[in-house]
Amino acid sequence: MVALTELYFIPTQTLNLGEWPIYGSSRVGIYKANKTLAVVEDNVITASTYQTRIKFRYNGKKQYELSNHLGNVLVTISDRRKAICNNVDSTLGHNAVVITANDYYSFGSVMVGRTYEGDTSKKYTYGFNGQEKVDEVSGSGNHNTALFWEYDTRLGRRWNVDPVVKPWESPYATFSNNPVLFIDPNGDDVVNGDRLVADKKKGAMERANNKLSDFKTNHKIGDDTKRKDFLADGGTKKEWKEYKSLRTQDRNATKEFNVWDGRANVTQGIIDQWKISSPNLFNEVDKQTTDFILTSFDFDPSTDNAFGATTPSYTGDAMNASASSSMKVRIAQQVNVSSVDVETGEFSLNHEAGHFLYIVKFTAEYVRYYVETNKNGTYVRGGHGKTDESGKVATEYGNLKDIPLPAPVILPTGN
Repeated sequence: MVALTELYFIPTQTLNLGEWPIYGSSRVGIYKANKTLAVVEDNVITASTYQTRIKFRYNGKKQYELSNHLGNVLVTISDRRKAICNNVDSTLGHNAVVITANDYYSFGSVMVGRTYEGDTSKKYTYGFNGQEKVDEVSGSGNHNTALFWEYDTRLGRRWNVDPVVKPWESPYATFSNNPVLFIDPNGDDVVNGDRLVADKKKGAMERANNKLSDFKTNHKIGDDTKRKDFLADGGTKKEWKEYKSLRTQDRNATKEFNVWDGRANVTQGIIDQWKISSPNLFNEVDKQTTDFILTSFDFDPSTDNAFGATTPSYTGDAMNASASSSMKVRIAQQVNVSSVDVETGEFSLNHEAGHFLYIVKFTAEYVRYYVETNKNGTYVRGGHGKTDESGKVATEYGNLKDIPLPAPVILPTGN
């Protein structure tokens, strides 16, 4: 997201573009633009004409981030380089121009005496876990913001409750109280897809309950009220029929919520066990910009032909596809996260994570492969054709209880 200065309608004011992020497969830095987009004078907005000028490349406006395995931005360097010269007229080489450097305590607070800012006008926006720093709140390096939280790095606690409910843990806890092992770049976790559905069912249940409660109050109906008593007190048959319909809706909505709530609890148990049993793979999945939406189902070998499944999703057209914001993954509730599954002979959830990571990292290549093999009739359902790279990664990961660090490099098709 670009950073803009505020625009006020006073006699003369400007709207400036401060910076915008630079992305590859993930964010790699920011571009300090500092360009005027518009000028307001006497309530008339005039767009800047800089776009029509001759274009130049200005070295020193880009900052690239160097991060560790937790996503912590340790150093930022300029796109400008510094020449190393001898005492005559030769250039021996070049050094990077370091703009900022930081070391962090475990929960993200910046270490005193372990920071460097070569140019205070170029403070870097991102820091611990790659999250955005908001120094205006609590001072430099003391507060982070992400998609699902406001976070105090000194306390190691979030300001708002965790959207992922963990009955055994405070809703304000972070990183499962182990920031050296776990990361949480968005302020959430691998997403419990069944909990998302359960929350919707809960809303429907509450609405049905409120409608029934309001109707009973307005028509003076108690829990023990009989039809003949209601009619004797002046109620109509139509009203009683409506009451019975509302009661049925409430009962069905409650039943649906209970089913999904129970299913979501099972799924959360799988997620929590996976985080403990395969922390490296869990973190590799969790740090992707595409959400891993996990749902579970009660596997029946007589009717179900798969113990798990990953549903590829993408944005854009098939030939220029890019990763979507989320991808759905299904796994059997009988999955043994900490041991090999008898049904598959693999660590089945790790297997599905392999499919997920390949498709997320090489979406365009995979979608082109999918379209082409479907067209010529060679696609094998389940992602395990001889030339299906996602299937190869899935099989590799399925044979591992956890991946090593650093994470194995996943290459696109043909490499």
